[in-house]
Amino acid sequence: MALVQVVLFAWGLWMARRRAVSGEDDLILPLWARVLLSLSLVVAAFTIWRSDPASPYGEWVFWGMLMSFLGDLSMAGVIPWPQRLIGGMLTFAVAQSFYMTAFIQMMSASGGAAGGRGLWIGVAGYGLLLVVGWLFFIRNPRKQAILNYGALGYGLWVGGMACFALDLAMMLGGVWWLTAIGGLIFVLSDLLIGVTDVGGYRMKHKELWIWFTYVAGQMAIIYAAAG
Repeated sequence: MALVQVVLFAWGLWMARRRAVSGEDDLILPLWARVLLSLSLVVAAFTIWRSDPASPYGEWVFWGMLMSFLGDLSMAGVIPWPQRLIGGMLTFAVAQSFYMTAFIQMMSASGGAAGGRGLWIGVAGYGLLLVVGWLFFIRNPRKQAILNYGALGYGLWVGGMACFALDLAMMLGGVWWLTAIGGLIFVLSDLLIGVTDVGGYRMKHKELWIWFTYVAGQMAIIYAAAG
């Protein structure tokens, strides 16, 4: 299934390059490519879950990816929120809650419990990264307060997901390090959105980098259960 995402991303990138060369727009994946990529991740998560229905990880990751799909539609403007960034953050916040549940339930099913050394290392590391990033690169007095503080709250929530992913990896090791890597990449992807869409900083081909990191993070979280 991972090959499907690679092919879809490459195909979308090829189409984006053609449009950029013709001067139509910047290097942005076409909407159809973004929707199909996200939908293919939902299918992958569902397939992995149904291959092992007893796995709490696979089940909750599927629901998280399904909510992420709705978040992608929100960010693309397909779901008409009054403010697409707020709508996207709300939808993705639910997805992150499901991912955190998957990690906690997996630790419990393996005879452990969340709250180990990995969680507190993550709290210190991600907390510092996200607060400093918000203070210096995301907070923007020209933007609405709801966007500024929404970005901070959502960023910390995503960081919480990454903390539990690190906790899972440090507790069980092996393939679960993919989950921790996915959490880290997810944090970086959302930082890119905050810095550019809220902070107002310019970045060449930002949409392409956001989608590359987003898809990579989702794939790492989803395919960890298939290892």
